[in-house]
Amino acid sequence: MLWEQRIDIVVMLTDLVEETKVKCEKYWPDSGKIRVGHIKVNLGSTQVFADYTIRKLELFKKGEASHSFTQFHFTSWPDKGVPSTQWSLVDVEQRVASIPTKRPIVVHCSAGVGRTGTFIALYNIMRQAEETGLVDFFKTVSKLREDRIFMVQTSSQYEFLHKAAQVAIACMKTTVHAHDFSDRLKVLERQHILGSTVLETEFNSLCAVIDRSEQNFQDEFNVYENESKNKIDSDYELEHDTKTNAKTNFLFLPGYKQRDQHILTKIPSTSEEALTLWKFVIDYCVSLIVAFDIDINSQKTFQYLEDKDVVFSSTEVQLKSIKQTKFMIERSLNVQCQKSANFLPSSKGHAEVTHLTCLSFDLEAKTVMDVTKRLRQCFSQTGGKVLYICSDGFSQSGFLAVLSLLLDRVDNESCVSIPLIVGTVKSLQPKVIPNIEQYQAIYRAVSRYIDTSSQYTNTNYQNVDKLSDIQNTSQANNEQKRKSQVQPVSDITTTETTTDPQNKDTFLYANVM
Repeated sequence: MLWEQRIDIVVMLTDLVEETKVKCEKYWPDSGKIRVGHIKVNLGSTQVFADYTIRKLELFKKGEASHSFTQFHFTSWPDKGVPSTQWSLVDVEQRVASIPTKRPIVVHCSAGVGRTGTFIALYNIMRQAEETGLVDFFKTVSKLREDRIFMVQTSSQYEFLHKAAQVAIACMKTTVHAHDFSDRLKVLERQHILGSTVLETEFNSLCAVIDRSEQNFQDEFNVYENESKNKIDSDYELEHDTKTNAKTNFLFLPGYKQRDQHILTKIPSTSEEALTLWKFVIDYCVSLIVAFDIDINSQKTFQYLEDKDVVFSSTEVQLKSIKQTKFMIERSLNVQCQKSANFLPSSKGHAEVTHLTCLSFDLEAKTVMDVTKRLRQCFSQTGGKVLYICSDGFSQSGFLAVLSLLLDRVDNESCVSIPLIVGTVKSLQPKVIPNIEQYQAIYRAVSRYIDTSSQYTNTNYQNVDKLSDIQNTSQANNEQKRKSQVQPVSDITTTETTTDPQNKDTFLYANVM
């Protein structure tokens, strides 16, 4: 089908295996080529992100021109359920919509109705919003069900569709190319007649779509001691005193390419919480800690780190080196535990950690970028996870974590949607980026980063690869091949076609089992 229809884009919404059940046969190689019937499939490249993977695949048939297509494989959608957050699916939908194609888009899950129908409905809804400014959920889903029964299979998927569309509309047309970012910021900072800026309007719209009661909000249950998603089967008790009730929240944020890459927490207030923090560092392979200057005289904080070796029950924190700059204190630490300590089975029992203490929280763009530059240098050297610590666990540490995510996106794609990234994090903890001052500081920091980076100068920018540029080249190559040799299309019995209001044959979908 992909060969005969000369498909440019495939959206896959299922894992190969879910809950021990095979949901889809693998139709691409991990590397190199595989043969499927008379067609060879070659894997050109793979980009792995936190919730999805993008693959560039090329099809070959003897005596005929090859054909390339892009597969978007979304990996965070349970069968007959909904993703834990709308934001990552909106990210995929925006990527798919940004690629020009005159061919149908193939969308599939397992049965080809629930997840498939929800994604197609979201895509169609967004085209309605862009072209008419109006959306009609009931009519859109009804039209899909006329073509194929059970599209958008459950009420939870129908509800999710509304929430995802709300997110997508808030982020609509907010992706900015690096070389346009400075000009875009000037537009956003202009004042309306009523006195507010475009940026304030954007921030207020973003906050309006953050539902504090949605399922993925982690403030109450994303706790290290008994967080089920981390596969901790029993309560994480302090072995030296089981009567203590130390409870330290660790908020996991998706990184650019890895889930749970960034972690937010608050400064420990007791020795038990300090021990929990260091155990966490060992268990979860944290290699970099970024902390903001703490008032050690405050009764609400506990000095979990000193300029000497310190022991917390079964865990010892050894100071290897220390140096101070204008903006921070940098410590190199070795964290070790006793063999009898209650750690996760996968734990190595020790960790080499770089600890950066930021001496102030200044939203001025130059200061922010000086701190962020050193943070990213350390991360590139150490790998592992990054733990951010501040007094409340989100107001300062959240700002720096969001900025790191944004710069990763700019570096890898040369474009970014700040509302999408900020909203993704705020959906997990609404108190991150709590006000317009921080939101504006985020924009200005990203703008300064682009303006001062040689990667984005006029002489070098043309060499920066973008996903859309690569795909456009692929589209041009495919069109050239089609002109040279057009293949007949045979009857497709396992595939049906649905349409959006403006274009016919926009989607092909199939039961892949």
